[in-house]
Amino acid sequence: MAETTTNQERTPNQGLVAIACAQQANLLTHIQAGQQELAVETVHQLRVATRRMGAVLPVFRKVIDPVALDAFSQSLSNLRRAAGMLRDHDVTGEHLAEWPWPIALRPWREALLQPQSAVRESLANELAVRLKSAALHGAVLMLGHVLEELSRSPEGTAVEARLQANLTKRIRKARDRMAETIIKAVKQQTPEALHAIRIAVKKLRYGLDLARALGHTEVNKELKFLKELQSEIGVHHDVHVVQEALAQYAVTHADLLPPAARQTYKNQQRLAHRRQARRAVRIMMLGYEWMNRYRTEADTSHSTEREGATEEPA
Repeated sequence: MAETTTNQERTPNQGLVAIACAQQANLLTHIQAGQQELAVETVHQLRVATRRMGAVLPVFRKVIDPVALDAFSQSLSNLRRAAGMLRDHDVTGEHLAEWPWPIALRPWREALLQPQSAVRESLANELAVRLKSAALHGAVLMLGHVLEELSRSPEGTAVEARLQANLTKRIRKARDRMAETIIKAVKQQTPEALHAIRIAVKKLRYGLDLARALGHTEVNKELKFLKELQSEIGVHHDVHVVQEALAQYAVTHADLLPPAARQTYKNQQRLAHRRQARRAVRIMMLGYEWMNRYRTEADTSHSTEREGATEEPA
C-alpha cells in the first residue's frame, strides 16, 4: 500500500479541521449523555469519543497554540483514563458472567461477581466527578471555539496542507511503533507484550481512519487487516483476564476448594493454556504478515517519495 500523502486539492471544509470540529461536537454530546447516566454502553461510547478526539488533536501541534493544545490534551487524558477504568471493569464483569463455567466452578462465578457492583459504583462516581468538572467543560468548549476560528481562517488551504502533512508523519510513526511492539512481543512472549500490540493497532487504526475520511481509500485493506488482528488480540486478552481472576481466587481460597473443584480448575487451566498458545501463534503470524504486506509497501513508497524530491527538474 502506498503511504498516505497530503491531498493538496482538498478544501479546508472537507478536511481535518472539519473532522476535528465533528469529533469535538461528538465528544460534547457523549459528555452530556454521561452526565445523565453511566450505563455500560454510554461509558463505552464516551471512551471511544475520547480516543477519537485524542487521535486527531496531535495533528494540530504547531497549528494550535501549544499551551492551549496541552491543556486540551490533559483534560481529555484525565477523562479518557476515568472512562477507561470503568469500561475495563464493565468488560471484565461481562466476561466473568458469560464465561462457559464448568459445573464444579460455577460457585466461583458468584463469588467473583459479587463485589463487582460496589467497585463499579466507586469507579462511576470518579467518572461522574470528571464529567461535571468545570475545567473539562471549559477546555472542550474552548477547543470548539479554536477549531471554529481555524475553519474560517483565510489561510485555510495552507493550514489544511500542514495538518495533512502532520497526519502522514503520525501514521508513519504509528507503523514504526507497531512494528517495534510486534518484534518485542515475539521476544518476550507475554500477555502484556501482546496487549501492547493491541494498543499500537488502535493508534494506527485511528490515524488511518482519519486518512480514509479524507478520501484515501487505499488504506481500506490495511484497516480491514488491522481489525482482524485487533480482534484476535482482544480475545487473547479477554481470556487472560478471566484466567488471572480464576488463578487469584484459587490461591486465596485454596483451603475452601473441594477436591473435585481443584481438579476441574487444573484441567480448565491446561485447556485454556493450550488455546492461548495457539492464539498467540496466530497473532504473531498476523503481525509478521502485516509487516511484510503493509509496512514494507509504505516504507518503499516513502523512500521513492524522498528520492523523487531530490531529483533535479528537467
